[in-house]
Amino acid sequence: MAGKSTREEALELAYARARKEVSGLEPLRVETRTGALWHESDERKYWVLEFLGQPYSVSMPGGDVRDRNGTRVPLVRSVLLLHYLIGAEDAAPGGDWIDFRQLPGGVAYYPVFRGRVISRLTRMFQAEPPLLIDTGRRLGGESIELGDVGVKFPVFPKVSIVFALWSGDEELAPEGAVLFDENVSAYLSTEDAIVACEEILGALSAYVKRL
Repeated sequence: MAGKSTREEALELAYARARKEVSGLEPLRVETRTGALWHESDERKYWVLEFLGQPYSVSMPGGDVRDRNGTRVPLVRSVLLLHYLIGAEDAAPGGDWIDFRQLPGGVAYYPVFRGRVISRLTRMFQAEPPLLIDTGRRLGGESIELGDVGVKFPVFPKVSIVFALWSGDEELAPEGAVLFDENVSAYLSTEDAIVACEEILGALSAYVKRL
C-alpha cells in the first residue's frame, strides 16, 4: 500500500494544529468576529458557519467539521473553515475590490495563483461565459457588473470573492479575473485565499458537469 503523499501529511498536520487552536477560542467572541452562530446545549456545543451558501457545524471542543447532513468534510475544506474561525479580526468590509497581487506576498504567489485559479476559471467558462452566473447562483453568488460576466460569491459571512470573465474577440483571448475585498487579509491568509478560490472552482465544476 502506497504511503501518504507530502501534501496529505501536511494537510493532516494543519488540521490537527487548527483543531487544537480552535478548541482554545472563546465561543461568543468568535461569533462576533466571524459571523458564525454559536449553539450550546447539555448534549452539544458548536458553531454553525456558512460557507458558499451552505451551513457547516464546527464542534467544541475538538473542531470537528461536518456538513448539514452530518458528514465529515474533506480535510482541505475543514482546514479552511477552521482557519477562518481562528484568524478572523472582525474588520468591516472595505468596499473596494483588489487584485491578488495586492495581498501579502501576492506578487510572489501570483504565477501560482494564475495557474491554479485564473487559468482554470477561464478554461471552464470561456466557451459559455453566462454559465458562470447560472452555476454561481447555486453557490449563493450574485451577478455583479464587472467584465462581460461577473459573480460575487459569499465565501464566508464576512468574506466575498468576485470571479469575472471577458469573452475576448478576434484579437484578444478570453480572460478571467478574481478580486477580493480590500480587508480580506483580516480573515484569510494569502494561501487560504487561494484555497477558497479553488473550493469555489471545484463546486462550480461539479455543477457544470451536471448540466
